[in-house]
Amino acid sequence: MSERASAGFGRRLAKYRKLAGLSARELSEALGGEMSRGVIANIESGRKTDITIDQLIALAWALDVPPVVLALPVDEPYRAVRTVSSPGELVAVRSWALAKWFEGKDEPGGIGSPDPTPAGAFTREMMSAIAEYFRTEDGAARSPEGTEDRHVRELELRGQAHTLRQLKVDMTPHFMAD
Repeated sequence: MSERASAGFGRRLAKYRKLAGLSARELSEALGGEMSRGVIANIESGRKTDITIDQLIALAWALDVPPVVLALPVDEPYRAVRTVSSPGELVAVRSWALAKWFEGKDEPGGIGSPDPTPAGAFTREMMSAIAEYFRTEDGAARSPEGTEDRHVRELELRGQAHTLRQLKVDMTPHFMAD
């Protein structure tokens, strides 16, 4: 039997909150009061199933877990989760396949979907290019200044930055101002 991903969100939130050793009140405090203890309790009991993306990210950050483990039942990789595959058509997809798609590592429906949409193909190419850029940047930062390895990585970074510009990725560093 399949269910919507939101059906188990509260159970997953409670599980990871308890694993973090936090009470609902302590989690609320960790969120800076952005979500009250009562709201957290309502989510965990299933009385509240609609949360914002900002709330999902804040909860995951406070619990030190990836947002996907709250959003999807990854602890039940064979769980069938209902989702829309085309206008008006519901399908059941394994939660693990959805988790890999959620992370940008696979097509909807699982490995080897024959014809990704232009948007799907573009986003996978973009996410792959960004991941490769940051892997190269990390490698360059670990390479000693003035070495051949550092020079090669910096050249690779320039090429990857060019690819990202072609994909219209904004690589401008943005810093939080308080």
